[in-house]
Amino acid sequence: MKHTAFLFTLLLFFASLSAQPVTEKTVDKMCGCITESKDPVNSQKDVEALFFRCFMRDAMGDIEKLMKENKVKTLNEEGGRQIGIIIGQQLGVKCPAYMQKIEAMMKLSGGEETVEEVTPVATGITEANGQVTGVEVNCHTIFSLKFNDGTTAQLYWLQHFSGEDKLPASLQEMKEKSVRVGWRQTEIRNAATGRYETVNELMSLSW
Repeated sequence: MKHTAFLFTLLLFFASLSAQPVTEKTVDKMCGCITESKDPVNSQKDVEALFFRCFMRDAMGDIEKLMKENKVKTLNEEGGRQIGIIIGQQLGVKCPAYMQKIEAMMKLSGGEETVEEVTPVATGITEANGQVTGVEVNCHTIFSLKFNDGTTAQLYWLQHFSGEDKLPASLQEMKEKSVRVGWRQTEIRNAATGRYETVNELMSLSW
């Protein structure tokens, strides 16, 4: 009886996957991204950084469809966490490369984090008023801004920041909005070159 119940649960689980075409497509694309990655995985932060990069590349373009399909109502910190958990669970079932990297991380780190993927260069945060001129979603989400003094900058969304919960479901709606932003300089690893480069990390956003 226990085996029958377990089998029935599995059938329901896989039936739910087949009923979610956008989620399934996203998981397949992210699995490809993870499989192709040559980045070393030595810690939990490395796994999280890889997941985040592939998520931003392969999931953000369909975030509204993913939210609707998984009945997530609001694009905020909690909503993003729910989508991440759903995709992470399905990657664990469908993506051998994802589980291999997690297993490799556990063997190498022995449960301790050893590598920092993102390292702050300066703790001071700069703030300024300006206008959003563009939003690019690739390996990272990058906001292009023109400040009131005429200078321009690109701000990288690398982790949670103040005001994130107020962003619209479609980030392109931010274009031409007058905003106040805070940022700091941060080093990130360029996956293409393997080198670290300094970027402006978005820390706060309001309008």
